[in-house]
Amino acid sequence: MEKLFVEKSIKINAPASRVWDALTRPEFTDQWALEFSGGAEFHIESDWKLGSPVLWKGQDGSVIVQG
Repeated sequence: MEKLFVEKSIKINAPASRVWDALTRPEFTDQWALEFSGGAEFHIESDWKLGSPVLWKGQDGSVIVQG
């Protein structure tokens, strides 16, 4: 499987702790992740520790993307 990388930078006028929460807490990831799904719903799972996998799972629980 080919590995794909996306690199993007933006400036956010918020404390780093609030940005981290928005990126990692399920109640928020379920909202922004829909922008990447092309319409299909999925859920992001990770313990967000350095080196841990991030799983993008479909409604049926199957792993769609792992990184």
